[in-house]
Amino acid sequence: MARYGGEQFVAILTGVELDGAVAWADRLRAAVRAAAAAVVEVTVTASLGVAVWTPGDLGRDVVGRADRALYRAKETGRDRVSADSVDDSPGATTRSE
Repeated sequence: MARYGGEQFVAILTGVELDGAVAWADRLRAAVRAAAAAVVEVTVTASLGVAVWTPGDLGRDVVGRADRALYRAKETGRDRVSADSVDDSPGATTRSE
């Protein structure tokens, strides 16, 4: 995991399918919320976007899809995970508490 810019971080998971990456991101989202609740008296949330690499993708392709998924997670209520498909279809997987 590395800082990507501003308040954004990127994690590269190897050998993980989309469903596994979404589950990992959802556990991270819940852990951020729980850890913050133990320290501060305000609610801290995390919105995450997930995308997978497919043959022929450049790094910017995957990051672009993940970024669009991130913004979809924010626009649909925050504190959730949104997964983007290669074709960026609007019917992407979303998980939240």
